[in-house]
Amino acid sequence: MLNYKRILFATDLTDEIHNVDSKVKELAKLHSAELHVVHVVENLAAVAYQYMGTVELQDQLQEEATKEMGNICSEMGIPEQQRHIRTGHPKTEIIDLAEEINADLIVVGSHGRTGLSAFLGSTCNAVIHSARCDVLILRAKQDKKD
Repeated sequence: MLNYKRILFATDLTDEIHNVDSKVKELAKLHSAELHVVHVVENLAAVAYQYMGTVELQDQLQEEATKEMGNICSEMGIPEQQRHIRTGHPKTEIIDLAEEINADLIVVGSHGRTGLSAFLGSTCNAVIHSARCDVLILRAKQDKKD
């Protein structure tokens, strides 16, 4: 069995992703691995350069992300130095951070979308094809049982 030493958990901070938190924490515990958590705030300047309020909106997104990451990471017991908020394109930032910290596993939550939305613009798909380490995709949304 593989023994992971450093795990990077990439989160989009949605409510659905909270179903993944406990699984990731348990996985890190099972492997006695150092657990890092990352959230990437999209760079609005690249998307909406014509909008004059982009800087203020970007700052607001950054503040909200910092607050939510603080809540999630506190609940998970993640120390400050293992919490990462990046600005940019999610795939690029996740892959870059994984290499910087020498992660041997990236965990990404999937929302279980189907059809075109599962293939186009999917961060999970992009990370799978770009990572130099193992990638584990966990279902974020729990199916209802009859």
